[in-house]
Amino acid sequence: MKLKGLNITLGKPTIIPEVIVDEGHDFIRIDTLPDQKLERQTIIPLEMSCINRHRVRRRLTAPDGVSFGLALGTGTILEPETLIYKTESRAYVVKAALEAVLVIRAENWIEAARVSHQIGNLHRDVQFSNNSDFELIALWDGALELLLLRLNVRFSRDARPFLGRPSWEH
Repeated sequence: MKLKGLNITLGKPTIIPEVIVDEGHDFIRIDTLPDQKLERQTIIPLEMSCINRHRVRRRLTAPDGVSFGLALGTGTILEPETLIYKTESRAYVVKAALEAVLVIRAENWIEAARVSHQIGNLHRDVQFSNNSDFELIALWDGALELLLLRLNVRFSRDARPFLGRPSWEH
């Protein structure tokens, strides 16, 4: 199908300031992230799960009651320690929240690679732990737990920050 007679007038591009305080609403609109340098501000942690660190178009309320309207670009990921907003006295910084995870204790690199491959087949991310060479972390999921039981792999449930991607993003 061809579109004929379509006349579109493009306006001048607008310059978006780093942070827009939307006067008509009770939140601070965040279109882009500010300069990541901190001076002497009090840090206000914004605890977020891995799913919420990928959801960058939503409303967010800080522990001190300040509300933000996140309107960041598609594909933006809020990594832990990312500065969202700052004033002269406060800085709002992303913190990875504790999540239900499976901690997998492989015997060696071969088993770790085998288990990682099987988890990848379920389109789940695996994170290598800083605590041990052969310790893997994955978001808890019933299907994943069943897979690990079938593979006869040592694992346990725990609550830890997860830095990978949520399963729905694959």
